[in-house]
Amino acid sequence: MTTRDANRAATGQWFVFAEESTTLDGAVRLGDVVHLLNNYQTAQGGWLEINGNGDTGTLHKVYTSAYCVRGGAASWRFKAPAP
Repeated sequence: MTTRDANRAATGQWFVFAEESTTLDGAVRLGDVVHLLNNYQTAQGGWLEINGNGDTGTLHKVYTSAYCVRGGAASWRFKAPAP
């Protein structure tokens, strides 16, 4: 969680863009493929992407990139938690 004091230059704010929406309302739904853009310096923070396996105790290495479509590395999907 990012607090107001810790949110330097809007680095804790993200824009969510769905690749496509099932209806014309623009809402993001579970299962939609999305891209996440960081708001650092007025949305110049880059697109969130995976770049390989994470270090010990982590799942992935995550970075931001200038490109939102790079071989699926910046594609994310919201899933419901397991029951």
